[in-house]
Amino acid sequence: MWLTLRSRGRAKSGAPLKFMLDVAIMDSEETTIWNRACMKSGGTSPREGDAALASLLSLHSLAMNGGLVHSLEVLGPARCAAAVEGFRYFGLAEMAALIERALEKPDAVIPHAGICEG
Repeated sequence: MWLTLRSRGRAKSGAPLKFMLDVAIMDSEETTIWNRACMKSGGTSPREGDAALASLLSLHSLAMNGGLVHSLEVLGPARCAAAVEGFRYFGLAEMAALIERALEKPDAVIPHAGICEG
């Protein structure tokens, strides 16, 4: 569900004030799944989707922090393979392929761009 807030008013200076805010509101089941993946690595008995989301997010968060090569170095081969499968599970095959290329040739990754040459 999306909530859209719109306001048109005036600032103290009298200038028009315009803003629009879109907020995604997750229902309780979505929130539970997201929190389980983000904070509990999928939970104590993760289902396939929980494990896929947790693995995908672990690589994504590290890549957003220090770049793709950094995330590959920190996670290591087994957790990177799990992240690749997580991306595939959610239909992100191109991202999975990019990560696999980066694992094969980390020097081919263009720093801070998240893309591989060749």
